[in-house]
Amino acid sequence: MKFRFWRRIRLFPGLTLNLSKRGASVSVGPRGAKLTVGRTGVRTTVGMPGTGMWFTEHRPWHGKSPRVVNVPEHLQPIIDKRGPYWEFVLVGQALNDRIDEINTAWQESVGEKFNLAAFCCWGSSSRT
Repeated sequence: MKFRFWRRIRLFPGLTLNLSKRGASVSVGPRGAKLTVGRTGVRTTVGMPGTGMWFTEHRPWHGKSPRVVNVPEHLQPIIDKRGPYWEFVLVGQALNDRIDEINTAWQESVGEKFNLAAFCCWGSSSRT
């Protein structure tokens, strides 16, 4: 018979410290939806409390993943690194790029048409 050790310590509602003989991990989230960060990687678990049904996905800190294709060159280093939740980094960068495009288009159309830079004193530190 193998020796097993496992203990869960509730630090705050929704935050638990998990201890076992292989190491410690931290779980965050309400009942039925947890994100666990531990020694081997990040585990996401979603379930229906009381039914015994759940879905879990583990993303290791290290390891090989299939190559993502059709990605702009400047985003390839992010994908190659494959940190936790790298998809969110890509989405955030895409949103920032789109916001920059909208701001540029607005400045070219409205800003120059009404000369808002002079009216709003953009670029100067003193007001008269």
